[in-house]
Amino acid sequence: MEINFSNFRIVVQDGFNNRLLKKDDIKPLLEKTNFKEEYKGIVYDIYVSFVNDKYLWITSKYGNPNPCQSQVLDKDSFEYKDNARTSNLVEMRNQFFSLFDFENNILYLSNNKKKKFVEEFLKNKLNLGISINTLFVDIEEFNTKIKELRTIRFTSQDNLFNQNSSLNNAFEPYIKRDASLLEVGDILVADMPFLFIKHKV
Repeated sequence: MEINFSNFRIVVQDGFNNRLLKKDDIKPLLEKTNFKEEYKGIVYDIYVSFVNDKYLWITSKYGNPNPCQSQVLDKDSFEYKDNARTSNLVEMRNQFFSLFDFENNILYLSNNKKKKFVEEFLKNKLNLGISINTLFVDIEEFNTKIKELRTIRFTSQDNLFNQNSSLNNAFEPYIKRDASLLEVGDILVADMPFLFIKHKV
């Protein structure tokens, strides 16, 4: 499994001037910490935390409710059955991570295709004119910052959509089984309730 981060700079349009994002700007995010959003047909389940008084950590599971076929093929019996998932249910198969470093005004984003979504999310929640611009920084600098964060616990839960998933299979050696809850252990960084990583195969 591999997670790659791209580097960006957050610019706030303040009247006729541009400025950096301030810690006070993010107070509306920290009052709630969990947000459910829909953007361009994609559903997002977002968690936000402020770590070590200098890092804004944002992570989101996301998925698309479409396509949703009325029938599915049972791979064991090779018979078609009614699809248990209706069009209002979403398989949250993917996830992205975002870390904003207030000391250096650098935004690290694991999926640069989600830059526009993060930009719109921050605009709406902070009620600020925000733009996110590409920035190039040294990878060693990022590694130093990421190591300062606390660990997070990755978990996965067996259900109709992710039984025998690549995530469960990839982390099988680390999994502690407790009923239907699969605890994948302390693997990465930050202090979040639960996270899911899409495993690349």
